Amino acid sequence: MTAVEAKQSAITSQDPRYEEIFDLISHAKLMGVDLVENPFPMLAEARAKAPVQAGTLLDILGIQNRRMPMFEVERPHFIALSFATIDEMLTNNDVYSSSVYYEFFPTKQLGKSILHLGGTEHRQYRGTVQPLFTRRNVVEWWQPTWIVGLVDELISTFEKKGKADLNQELCARLPMHTITRAFGLPSEDALDFRYHLMRGLNMQISKEDRAISEEVVSRLLARAILARRASPGNDVITRLVAAQFIDEDGTRRVLSDDEIVSFCKLIIAAGGGTTWRQLGITLVALMTHPEQFEAIKKDRQLIDAAISESLRWHNTSPHFFRLTTQDVELGGIEIPKGSIVEFNLNAANRDPARWPDPDRYDIYRPQQRHLAFSSGPHTCLGMYVAQAEMKVAINALIDRCPNMRLDPDFETPRVTGTLEMRGPSHVNVIFD
Repeated sequence: MTAVEAKQSAITSQDPRYEEIFDLISHAKLMGVDLVENPFPMLAEARAKAPVQAGTLLDILGIQNRRMPMFEVERPHFIALSFATIDEMLTNNDVYSSSVYYEFFPTKQLGKSILHLGGTEHRQYRGTVQPLFTRRNVVEWWQPTWIVGLVDELISTFEKKGKADLNQELCARLPMHTITRAFGLPSEDALDFRYHLMRGLNMQISKEDRAISEEVVSRLLARAILARRASPGNDVITRLVAAQFIDEDGTRRVLSDDEIVSFCKLIIAAGGGTTWRQLGITLVALMTHPEQFEAIKKDRQLIDAAISESLRWHNTSPHFFRLTTQDVELGGIEIPKGSIVEFNLNAANRDPARWPDPDRYDIYRPQQRHLAFSSGPHTCLGMYVAQAEMKVAINALIDRCPNMRLDPDFETPRVTGTLEMRGPSHVNVIFD
């Protein structure tokens, strides 16, 4: 088998692990978490009572058969549900600190990273990697180097069959292979890496099994970093190896291997997961609103609006936490220092105080800033990569499969998942 054939087979492989880790229903079972088919009526009812309330989201929604995430310290809990209160939290990271994620057992496995940091330390570390993810770099580097070719490879595997489950055959594979290739990991290692990265975060399996997966992830990254130190390439790890980090005292230095590993784990974990689900959500939204799908076929400039509206309408990763660093008032509620404040982006992005008829998917809706990519210092680092992957994929599907429509042999796809992870049940389509 040639190197090209090996690369293609790794991308289009029928390995059963694809269904295990890229199926929301299976993933929920694997993680020991129940599905919540439609949280929006419950979120709307709760938000209408008060924008901020004491208790956990599970308390507020009356969900009894779910566990809260595991934190090291027992703390008071509050939940924010309106656009205004959540935007205030995201903007003020000094008061609402993301350091809580270093107490959150699964995310702690990623190592200390920009997810957990705040203030000057966060700005220094994020500033080192941010230039790799600017809009210009995505258009000029990410898109032609990885995204366009991968979209073409993936669509080539199913366009002549006349049908596909886009969730498994396109949405799941495009972000995973984009991000791992961009970090210099070979395609044949991509699924192994993703499988073990997510397995290392699964608190439902034994500590010993998690350790085995963590060792696989660390070994693959260490090998890639060593190779790039010896022989630079055109990838993210090469640029991280060469990056100059400026300490608080002004000293310039290169990043350590441990720092690079933390960056890689966090960005690959996020980049290989969220875009998969959001692309699927966007396709489901368009094909269940066929008049809007026809509109973007005729006017490709509407694709940006279609993606932005899907992010507002049904965000794939909506639920997060912050830790208060001082006594504070939010939404008329006094919150003591040391409290955990949860917030739900899907509640914020369907706030009727900001969007009329917020439950409707409407690509013609007047554009307003939403919070799907967060806001403030922790705005999603890879937002432009995610948008580019979705836009290139949708454009290519329209070009190459112009008669694409939902497959009538399958039930209409729905967006499902947990409170924390949302995505399509399937995206079965036909092309003829």
